[in-house]
Amino acid sequence: MAILYRNTENLKLEQHRITDGANGSSHQAAAWTIRSPLIASPIHITGVYVSPSEGEVKKFFHMLTQQDHYPPNEIHVYAGDFNAHVAEELEQHITIQERSTIPLRVGDCHRRHLPSSPDAAPITRARLSSQQRGRLLLRLLNTTSFLILMVDLT
Repeated sequence: MAILYRNTENLKLEQHRITDGANGSSHQAAAWTIRSPLIASPIHITGVYVSPSEGEVKKFFHMLTQQDHYPPNEIHVYAGDFNAHVAEELEQHITIQERSTIPLRVGDCHRRHLPSSPDAAPITRARLSSQQRGRLLLRLLNTTSFLILMVDLT
């Protein structure tokens, strides 16, 4: 993932590293705040990489929920590679009225990888499947009231 921006006097970019692998984890997260007199509120972008071969995903997602401290009237986008399958399952916090305004999510059409069942047994293994990471991602989204905007189908 690359985030490109124009370096001008009207645009200020602040970076905050959440975790960069220095603690021995392969998971990574960094946050950027874009400020400009040309926009009413700052824009926050959190870039995420969840390693498919690394444990502690639940702890990493919990850390991300703790980072969600931006004012609700400011734009905050999580972007990156969560290495998780959620298929067509929608977040639980979406109301029936909102469902008609959200673009259809097609998920992984080729393999139909569903997230783990919500009532699946507790996670005991260090290395999680993409379906287990998908369930944890959906829990993160329901905790923070975020929506999946786009799913990479490649």
